[in-house]
Amino acid sequence: MNTKYNYIEEALLKEADILIEKTKSQGEKALYDLFKSAILKKYKDQYDVEIQKGEIKKEAVEKSIDFLFADACVRFRVLPYISDSIKDDVIEQAQRALPSWKTIVTQMLTEKGIKIM
Repeated sequence: MNTKYNYIEEALLKEADILIEKTKSQGEKALYDLFKSAILKKYKDQYDVEIQKGEIKKEAVEKSIDFLFADACVRFRVLPYISDSIKDDVIEQAQRALPSWKTIVTQMLTEKGIKIM
C-alpha cells in the first residue's frame, strides 16, 4: 500500500511540474508550487522529528529540501516589480542547483553527527 501511495505522490508531483512548465501565468505557477509544497510538507515534518533523534532518512532530507524549494517558489513568483522572465530564470537556475544542495545538506548533517539512513 505504501508503494502505491508513493507512485501516486510522484505522479502528482510530476504533473505539477508539467503544468508549471506549460503555463505562462506566475499566479498559476505559484498555485502549482503551492500544491507541490502541500504534498511535500509531510517530509519537512518528518525531518523535524527525525533530526531530534539523531538519525534521518535520506528521503526525508531530500524531499524536505524539495518542500522548502516549492514553498520559496510560491513566495518568489508573487513578488511585484520583478519580470516574469527573471522569476522563471532564477527559479530554473535554483532548480538545477537542488541536487548539489541536497548533497551539501546531507554532508553537513553527517558532519554534525546525524546518521543518514
